[in-house]
Amino acid sequence: MSKDLWIAQRFLMNERGHYTVTGDCGAERIVVEIDPSAVAEQEEDPARGLVRIRAKIQAAARQKWAAGEAQPVFNEHSGQIRHHIIALTAGDLRP
Repeated sequence: MSKDLWIAQRFLMNERGHYTVTGDCGAERIVVEIDPSAVAEQEEDPARGLVRIRAKIQAAARQKWAAGEAQPVFNEHSGQIRHHIIALTAGDLRP
C-alpha cells in the first residue's frame, strides 16, 4: 500500500452522523470517516472545523492506510471491493 493518500476538500455527514471525506491512493478509492467527537469540542461550525484540520485528517488517514488499518467495503452483488474505509476518532487527530 502506498502512503500517497489524498483526501478531497468536501466533507459530508453520513447516515450514522459521522463526517466523511473521499480520497484516493492511485487506483484505490478511500472513504475517511471522522467521528463527530473529533469536532464536538470546537466552538465553530463542524464543517469549518473539519476544513481547518484537513491536514491533520489527511496525515492521520495516511498513517492508518500505511499501517493497513483500512477496512474493505465490498459490492453486495459482485463481491468485489468497492472502496476502503478508514475510521478516525478524536484521539487520532490530537497533536
